[in-house]
Amino acid sequence: IKEFGIFPPGCLVMLANGEIGVVVRRGDQAATPHVAVLMNREGGPSQARRVRDTSNPLYAVRQTVEDSLVRVPMHAENFYGPLGG
Repeated sequence: IKEFGIFPPGCLVMLANGEIGVVVRRGDQAATPHVAVLMNREGGPSQARRVRDTSNPLYAVRQTVEDSLVRVPMHAENFYGPLGG
């Protein structure tokens, strides 16, 4: 938990504002990760790359979600940088 937090990178979560995203790194506290938004609160793809700090109550993690709820393509390099060499 000290290294990755309660929500490890790659975990899919719904935020208090209704957005769905993927955890990209641990936050200052174990329960407050940084989340890259994949879907807006209407369920459509996020038009801009946004990373939410879930220590802000507006963006607090409400729950984890199953990958079947994410209806947008996810490419790791979009959130974590280039893979490989």
